Amino acid sequence: MFAKLNAVSIIPEFDTPGHVRSWGLSQKWQQKNITILCPGGEHYNHQFDVSKEDVYTLTEEVLAEADSLFKDSPYIHLGGDEVFGSCWDLRPSIKTFMALKNIKNYGELQMYWRYQLKQSLPASRKVIFWRNDADNLTTGPDDIVQFWGAQA
Repeated sequence: MFAKLNAVSIIPEFDTPGHVRSWGLSQKWQQKNITILCPGGEHYNHQFDVSKEDVYTLTEEVLAEADSLFKDSPYIHLGGDEVFGSCWDLRPSIKTFMALKNIKNYGELQMYWRYQLKQSLPASRKVIFWRNDADNLTTGPDDIVQFWGAQA
């Protein structure tokens, strides 16, 4: 309410499937092993194991709560930057999941993830994603793509 009174729009962001280390640290979710510690310089963020049904349950719960808390914003930012195939390579279950879903590569896997997230939101909610050229990701006709840094 304070933001609205001061002409400020709040757009919640849930940067997934990367940058989710904190999501997996709670007692409930830590036991489910839903995040992957990424190798190299990517270790700080962790990444969701998108082959686990628990990940979808968690994100649906979080997005439902965000939808109820941020009713004044027509937008929700769903992140999507700094997602690394090298991280997903650490879980053979992800390759099995991809084969079952006929997903050919990690770019398609991330597009599948984005689609699933959007299904958890009301149709009226517009989504924003970070631009991620490395995986040649496509977006829906109503999606908004946000640039980070010096990308052109």
